[in-house]
Amino acid sequence: MGVQLVGTWFGVIAVITLIVASVGLFALTAHGVAQRQQEIGVRVALGAQATQVVWMFVRRTLRQLAAGLALGLVGALTVGQFIGYLGTISPRDPITIALVSALLVVVAVIATLLPARRATRIDPMTALRAD
Repeated sequence: MGVQLVGTWFGVIAVITLIVASVGLFALTAHGVAQRQQEIGVRVALGAQATQVVWMFVRRTLRQLAAGLALGLVGALTVGQFIGYLGTISPRDPITIALVSALLVVVAVIATLLPARRATRIDPMTALRAD
């Protein structure tokens, strides 16, 4: 009974941590793209297509995300060795790791797409005068 209770608490804390990480990732990524609104305005003013500009930001985000996921996976597997088996899910459960990674990829891509698309729709002169 005690091990199951501890495992349940670890599960609750893990879900809360995942939510906080997703919100933080969204906020950081969206803020980073929004800060480069002037650059987007310059690119659009010089004739770049909106899809090219958006794809450039998505590629940049995916590269950073790949590095972060690689480090996070190494960290999760390392910590998983020390935690052992608590509850019903193994710390090395490939389905859980894949789902969490997929969730973070989706959050990061959405956080990049929304502000980048919004910035490409703004008049380039307005974006250039913003600062």
